[in-house]
Amino acid sequence: EWAQKLGLDARLIDKIDPLSHSVVFVCPGNQEAFDLAVKLTAPGGQICVFAPMPPNQPMVVPHEVYFRDLTISHAYSCGPEDTHAAWNFISKGLLKAEQVVSHFIKLEELPKMYEAMKRGEILKPMVIFG
Repeated sequence: EWAQKLGLDARLIDKIDPLSHSVVFVCPGNQEAFDLAVKLTAPGGQICVFAPMPPNQPMVVPHEVYFRDLTISHAYSCGPEDTHAAWNFISKGLLKAEQVVSHFIKLEELPKMYEAMKRGEILKPMVIFG
């Protein structure tokens, strides 16, 4: 519901047609999520890997990635230029945390909230200090 309110196409996996998306983001760092992205990405499309595999676990890229001409890119954190651009958007009021954050939690709530994140009850939290 949260993603749909932002205008994102958020559906359960079994409701998505294979080879139907030009860009697919892989958010959990595991092989199963990557394999699903391969199945969902249209020929000539792009897979953006947001999180890496666990340490010492390689990501296996199936042959169909080559034959369907898929591009694999990554989105690892942000550098100084991105941070500066984000600050400009925020300081000018063009971007608000409420647009990209699902929950605001206090620092002392963090241990309890990790469990809620693991259960999928919290999608994108922001920790509030103070």
